[in-house]
Amino acid sequence: MMSLRNFYTIIFLLSLLLVAFSTQTVQTAFASKEVNFAETKQKAQAGDAVAQLELGRRYYLGQGVLQDYKESAKWFKKSAEQGNAEAQLLLGAIYSSGEGVTQDYKEGAKWFELAAKQGNANAQFNLGMMYDSGQGVLQDYKEAVKWFELAAKQGLADAQVNLGNMYNVGQ
Repeated sequence: MMSLRNFYTIIFLLSLLLVAFSTQTVQTAFASKEVNFAETKQKAQAGDAVAQLELGRRYYLGQGVLQDYKESAKWFKKSAEQGNAEAQLLLGAIYSSGEGVTQDYKEGAKWFELAAKQGNANAQFNLGMMYDSGQGVLQDYKEAVKWFELAAKQGLADAQVNLGNMYNVGQ
């Protein structure tokens, strides 16, 4: 049975994924409506990491194509493997939630860490959550604090709250 903490962690990760898409945190030339699906797919197939990220986003949301989480994960992975921090964040969320892939917290933590090391505040927060709860990594409150601090310094309110709570209880 899933603990309440794990349930809320998964809910947060999914909401983060949806917020990242709805606010379009990545500004790319592919985000404009003028660029059609076929052109984006052609660029993605040619190895363009930004187009791969956009194609993954379109498959995830079902924009211009039938929604397909498995296909979304495939394109996020191609972009993430080229070092795209936003794709690494989203791939970490997909592995943590199990959408389009077999749920694997360890794999999710791996992708969050890659994005977190590039300074992605949301990935830093998610990695902190994983260290706090012991999902995909050994539970380590010092490591959780480290990642929450990095995200909090970038102004991520959820990280600031979690950091405050950890200091409050002495972790």
